[in-house]
Amino acid sequence: MRLPILAAVGMTFALSGCLQDAATLSSFSDVSASGFIDSGLDNPGGVVIRDADGSGYAFAAGRVTGSGLKATSGVINGSTVAQPPSAGTARFDGTYQLYRISIIDFDLSSITGYTTRQGGNIALNVNFGAGTISGSDGSLSVDGRFRGTSMSGDVTYEGVDGDLTGLVGSDRAIGAFHGNDADLIYAGGFIVD
Repeated sequence: MRLPILAAVGMTFALSGCLQDAATLSSFSDVSASGFIDSGLDNPGGVVIRDADGSGYAFAAGRVTGSGLKATSGVINGSTVAQPPSAGTARFDGTYQLYRISIIDFDLSSITGYTTRQGGNIALNVNFGAGTISGSDGSLSVDGRFRGTSMSGDVTYEGVDGDLTGLVGSDRAIGAFHGNDADLIYAGGFIVD
C-alpha cells in the first residue's frame, strides 16, 4: 500500500512543477515610439532605455491575472541603425539591463516572485560577412544572426535560455530579449556601439 501513496505524492509534486512552469511567462511586446510597452501586465509601465536619437528598448515585469508572473521586452518602434557593410568585423561595447523574477513560490492557489532590476557591461563581436553577433559578460550570453539590419537569435541568462530580436548596423546594435523556466523569468535589452 505504501507504493501507491508514494506514487501519488510524486505525481502531485510533478503536477505542481508543471503548473509552476506554465505560470512563469516571458515574451516580446510592442513598444511605441514614445516608449509605452504593451506588456499585458496588471501593473502597466516599465523601463525605457533610449539613446540621443530616441532608439532603444523597453522592458517590464509583473503579474498577469489568471496566468501567472511575466517579464516582457521589445525594441522601440522607429529605432534605427546604419546599414551594415557586407564584410568585415567589429567589436561593439555597451550595456544591458533587465528585470528578473526569481525566488518563485507556487502553490495551487497563488504564485509569487521577487523582481529585481539588473544589468552590466557587455562586448559583442560582429561579423558582417557572416551576419553574426555574439558575446558574453558571464551572466548574459548573446548568440545572434542578422540579415540586412534585422537581428534574431538566442540568449542565455544565468543558465536559462531565451530569445533575441533587434537591429544590427555599422554603428550599433539594439537588442531585446526574454526567457524563462519554472524558477527564473527575465526580459530586457542592450545597446552596444
